[in-house]
Amino acid sequence: MIYSKLLGAGVILAAAAMPNAAKAADAFAPAADRWTGPYVGVFGGYVSLDADGEYEGEGVIDGGPVKGFLYGGQIGYNKQIESAVLGIEADIALSDADGDVVNDSGTEFAATDLNYLATIRGRAGMLLGESESTLLFATAGLAVAEFDVDFEGEAGTFTHLGVVAGGGLEHMLTEQISVKAEYNYMVTFDKDTGGSSGEDIGYDGHVAKLGVNFHF
Repeated sequence: MIYSKLLGAGVILAAAAMPNAAKAADAFAPAADRWTGPYVGVFGGYVSLDADGEYEGEGVIDGGPVKGFLYGGQIGYNKQIESAVLGIEADIALSDADGDVVNDSGTEFAATDLNYLATIRGRAGMLLGESESTLLFATAGLAVAEFDVDFEGEAGTFTHLGVVAGGGLEHMLTEQISVKAEYNYMVTFDKDTGGSSGEDIGYDGHVAKLGVNFHF
């Protein structure tokens, strides 16, 4: 009789515990489509670019760096395929980065400011861990950067096209919110800026970003 009561009590306790156990298991179980869908986000970062090419008919001896902070936003879409994630992302950032470009003789220089930087990139990565809440990804694509160049009071604004490539980590904090850290190496194509403000100048360097994404 005592054993029957104990067995009955055990069955009741087990039945009561099952919903909580199921919830705990769900919290750590991978979601088959967790990463699929659109997202928007914001980010802050830092950029450091060096100029190269020819300036005032001479090579560039000191190309900066043109360095400073970035702040902007991104929009993108992911598609999860088992433990892989493919996607596309576009972003744009304003910047306070600046620096001086000096020619070989050291006698001619131009104050240079980065106004904005925009990219559109593909992303591809693998999910890590049992919960598949962390994404390790590589990214590459096109870049557009606008610079103000001031040569002793003679100013001009120039838009450069280029390419970027890099990678990063993104982690899901909740089903709707993720945080990410990303690094890109950027190269812009040489551009004939004409006049006394420079000629055939290009930029290359580093872009680091920390951001938050909101998934739908």
